[in-house]
Amino acid sequence: MAGTEAPTKTRKRNHNIPENESNADRFRRVAPMRTNKAIQAIRNVAQTSSTASYEYTQDEVAKIIAAMRAEIDKADSAFAAGGVGRSEFVL
Repeated sequence: MAGTEAPTKTRKRNHNIPENESNADRFRRVAPMRTNKAIQAIRNVAQTSSTASYEYTQDEVAKIIAAMRAEIDKADSAFAAGGVGRSEFVL
């Protein structure tokens, strides 16, 4: 029957990216953007340190900092091993 086929998933393509982009070139293009995004996220977390706007315990702060350090350690290990694992932080 016409029109009953499941839609195919297509990846959005940025037409400014060459089809023959090497893995090294892709890394050099993507890594700075992702690094800057992570740095901005850390800065956003640091903004919650304002005691005029937020109330928190030192235990909560320690958990947040430990979680961020653990993710940095995982990223470091991932680069050493060539792969990444994921988990979510819960306060």
